[in-house]
Amino acid sequence: MRMYFTTICIEHQHHLPLSDSHRFLVVLQGHGSLVLDNRRFILANHDFLELPSHTNCVFENEESSSVLFGVMEMPDWVFTSHHLLQLAASETDLIRKLFYLGLDLQEMYDTYYYAVHETLNLLVVEAVLAAGMKTKTINQQVFDVIKEINEHFCEPDFDVTKAMTRTGYSANHLRKLFKVETGATPSEFVTIRRLDKAKELMRSLRNRVPIKEIASRCGYQDPFYFSRQFKSFNGVSPQAFIEQLEETQGQPALK
Repeated sequence: MRMYFTTICIEHQHHLPLSDSHRFLVVLQGHGSLVLDNRRFILANHDFLELPSHTNCVFENEESSSVLFGVMEMPDWVFTSHHLLQLAASETDLIRKLFYLGLDLQEMYDTYYYAVHETLNLLVVEAVLAAGMKTKTINQQVFDVIKEINEHFCEPDFDVTKAMTRTGYSANHLRKLFKVETGATPSEFVTIRRLDKAKELMRSLRNRVPIKEIASRCGYQDPFYFSRQFKSFNGVSPQAFIEQLEETQGQPALK
């Protein structure tokens, strides 16, 4: 999972720049409203927004006003909910602290950069999910399956179908609910968690362990199947991904 940290200032009646990536936005300074599909979201200082990719919004307020957003852009985010999420300032303290930390580390480069950055990214996502759970009613059965996946996805014999069965819902009904809440089916969600874990291990371990061991640590008993899935989701093989990491060694990790 990659996450890029930056800031952007939007003035009255200006469109928020479109992005191909999923984004988290924190209001660092200013206030006003974003208009999206005839819906108006009132923004106050330190409020938070989660915007799916290709979301077109217009900022409105007094003519001389502007708002400064802290932007966390996620180009690797493959599956996600398509609903815009807004959190009030009272729920965003930890998210804002993590954003500023990410901004400070943006130009950092040393041996531990990738491990630190990957951990920070995961903390941001977990903080957003935790805050979102407090402000949004999520189906309890879907939440239970997500919790079980997060606890056991690295186990090679983990069977998400059994987790779905334990909810008491039919598999088809639960699959539809899960897709609405997360943007992915339960099986896709397991794959995403495993492949994100694989990339985390590759960034920290590089060529120090064989691909088959990384696959095993992420719940794959068949390293060839792991490699096929990894390439399908990321466009490159696991070995090519590691080689790309090695090529960037000695260069600033993010610009």
